[in-house]
Amino acid sequence: MDSRSSAWVKLPDELLERVLSFLPVCSILQCRCVCVRWKVILSSHSFFSHWNEVAALVPWFLMFRSGGVLSAYSPSIDLWHDLPLSLGFALSAVVASAGGLLCLRSSAISGAAHLAVSNPLTSSSRVLPELSRIRSPFIIGMVADQQTNTYKILVSGTATHSFCKDILTEIFDSATGSWDYHGWSDLEALQECSGMRALWIDGSFYCLSIPLYQVLSYDMQQKQWKNLINLKAPISSLYSASLLACNGRLVLAGKINSKTSTQSERAKNICIWELEGGTSTWLKAKAVPGTDQWKFLDSLAYFLMLQQRRGTDSVCFNSWCRWRTLMYDTSQGSWRWLPDHCGSFREKFNGLTYEPSFLASA
Repeated sequence: MDSRSSAWVKLPDELLERVLSFLPVCSILQCRCVCVRWKVILSSHSFFSHWNEVAALVPWFLMFRSGGVLSAYSPSIDLWHDLPLSLGFALSAVVASAGGLLCLRSSAISGAAHLAVSNPLTSSSRVLPELSRIRSPFIIGMVADQQTNTYKILVSGTATHSFCKDILTEIFDSATGSWDYHGWSDLEALQECSGMRALWIDGSFYCLSIPLYQVLSYDMQQKQWKNLINLKAPISSLYSASLLACNGRLVLAGKINSKTSTQSERAKNICIWELEGGTSTWLKAKAVPGTDQWKFLDSLAYFLMLQQRRGTDSVCFNSWCRWRTLMYDTSQGSWRWLPDHCGSFREKFNGLTYEPSFLASA
């Protein structure tokens, strides 16, 4: 044993906890394999408390891969790493995240959609009870209360797998461990929200209907969907858009088509809008790709999926055909590529953000 190894061995557990708590999350997971002592220390509640005090809490960008594996991009170390998931059913998608937890959806079993909640860092997981009425979920959203270590999940959809104009809504509350039926809505715009994630901002969930890009909100207190008719798409040529949440405000990002006097074909471009506080006006942010990014835009299959990273004000643009991800920093006005990943991502999954936490419990 050399002198450096000997110094680590002699460190008291409490001091070792404090030193290791400054490591990036992925390094902590690797350090659990060093020895039994480190595994015990790095899995203890006291270490989690130390880590929570000093952690920078920079969100990760997740992509779901075939075989029940999540690939996580960590901005702090600029690397991808895999997070295996162990669940009691066949996982088909990761549909929402909040407060260090992931909401996962299974393949259809007996015609019903099954959901589970998991913390991939602690392997804590929970298969949720079956939805009482909904058989075909359209919209799924999740919100977590880190003070009480509880969470709620919104699911809106139909009672059958065939077309139905009535959209039902159910809410799962981890405090009670059960679903609460909130009623139904016949808003026409809800019919165009299939496969959408709902965003949580100040007491309401928000989602975007397609192809008119109409913003809808769900008020948890009134148990009602509302069509925010004033929040229309800022331009008629907008398509492949996504509604994002950033520091308590709504952000709209999407691809636009435009013609110039010298071009017979449409030229692709990206625009980002922020909703002006207290108004229904979309303010355009400056977000024009440089020369190197035009090839990326031309390579898009049919969709441009975007994802907001909270806290750092960055937007991720993902291409389905090449699985390349381009990140735009809205505060610095700069673009950069995420590192390539050697894994094969699941078809038609655009990724989501995840705030790693050792304290969140499913």
